[in-house]
Amino acid sequence: MKKGNATPLDVIFILSTSVTLLLLLLWIIPGHEQKYANAPAFLQAMVSSVWAKFSLAGASVGALVLRRFIDKSPAPNYLICIPGCILGLMAALLALAGVMYVIAPHPDHVLSSMRIPVRIGLDRQFAELEPFRTKYALSDFNLWEEAPDPVDAHGVIYNSGNPRFPYSDTLSLQPNKKSLAFIKLSPAISHTQGSDAKFDYEICLKTHQKTEAAGERPSIMLACAKGVCDPAKDDPGYVVGCDASERVGRSGIPTVLAAEPSRAGRERGWDVPSVQTLAAMTDRQRVGYTLFTVSFVPEGKAAEADRYYYVLRVNGAPVYIDGLSPELKKETLHKGALNRVDFALENLNFTGENDGYEKLQLTLIFLKGDDVTFKQELARDYAALRDAPEIPPFKTEAGSFTWTGTYKKPNNENKYEIILASSVCGDPPQRTCLNRALEAKRLFVEDGIQYDGKPMVMVVRPPLRKPPAYGLVLGLVQPTSQVQFTFNEDEAHQLCARSASLVGKGRAGKLIRFDLRRYEVATRGYAPCH
Repeated sequence: MKKGNATPLDVIFILSTSVTLLLLLLWIIPGHEQKYANAPAFLQAMVSSVWAKFSLAGASVGALVLRRFIDKSPAPNYLICIPGCILGLMAALLALAGVMYVIAPHPDHVLSSMRIPVRIGLDRQFAELEPFRTKYALSDFNLWEEAPDPVDAHGVIYNSGNPRFPYSDTLSLQPNKKSLAFIKLSPAISHTQGSDAKFDYEICLKTHQKTEAAGERPSIMLACAKGVCDPAKDDPGYVVGCDASERVGRSGIPTVLAAEPSRAGRERGWDVPSVQTLAAMTDRQRVGYTLFTVSFVPEGKAAEADRYYYVLRVNGAPVYIDGLSPELKKETLHKGALNRVDFALENLNFTGENDGYEKLQLTLIFLKGDDVTFKQELARDYAALRDAPEIPPFKTEAGSFTWTGTYKKPNNENKYEIILASSVCGDPPQRTCLNRALEAKRLFVEDGIQYDGKPMVMVVRPPLRKPPAYGLVLGLVQPTSQVQFTFNEDEAHQLCARSASLVGKGRAGKLIRFDLRRYEVATRGYAPCH
């Protein structure tokens, strides 16, 4: 058989047939309206137009009929030429799409973020919610949004109308982009040493095509379990889950997401209530807290930033406000104006480790966008359950900082301390005397004495008046690892009896004075323990 050469009619037939088949292929692919929404207008019109397909098909048939009657020379192999031409056309379309993508503008947000109602169900292993809430003394959620636009924590509403999804709030969603958020369940009153990861949940969602076509406002139903919140089986289907290990930044370059670490990966520290949580509690009958305020006007390197967050450590241990890692809460920096950092501390394991004081360390981390521009370290001493007086302002590269603390008394304050021993160390205090007090504190703990199943410790209390004397008072280590050293009248009476029974017995007993005294906090008066 002779090899045929393509005539002009052959070229018309091959091109028309190839284009017709390619348009049919693009037309039958599901979802073509959304897939080619950014394609050139002429291509969209051809894919959707029935007349365009018929016209091209007619041109193919006409060219083939004329070829048969006018030119009797051997024809090329159409079975090879047509598929090859289709592949060539597809390559040309892909190249065109790439060029248009490069030259087209790419706004940061194709559409504004949508605030969509969300219903949240707790861990699936619990059949009923109320026993779960009662067991763990839960008050509410904190919902923390990181993307598409960072949103400060907002409280999640408890709504018993739907027992499977009792918490309701809203989430920011943006079409075709990941929405990243975190949930922290806040215990109602106490805080514990070490974050309890079972109360931390991560949310990663992206919109489904169904969202754009929804005739009603979309909503989401999430089931949270094992640290992750995903759409529930009965979710209406407007969103789908996604992998939160990476997120796409505004530059289009993937960046690592600073997610809430698991318990195993996070440094052991203190979960403490926020100022707002403490202020809202109505049952604070016997436990007080100190409200700290750090204020500054940003200068120098800090003035270059637009956001900041702070990291707090107490005696070297990290503090997690409402159990959240500090980088999850970023504050807007007010340039040229006063900025305030407020946090609250109850009595943690404060035993006067540093000559009767606790060491507070505050690091302010200033950001420009997501980049760290400057870190400012601040530190101060603090005596538990007392006002923290203002100290001379810290003069730094980031500006001048003031740091004060006000003790907030509870409604029915425990008013007695049990003084096991005391040391008058002179003014200023003699180092050797202070060392003896701290050594007594250490030896007392080593004996492992308990009361009602709780370890007994010595707490070093700095002097309040002259002549300056350091008190060694009795403390009880609570199940939360907090140390209680103020007691009500009945507790003080029982602890006086327990302490008196130890006098002279073992190393700990030899550190207790025979003339035990009871100190009243409000009046600053002393009385015999019995």
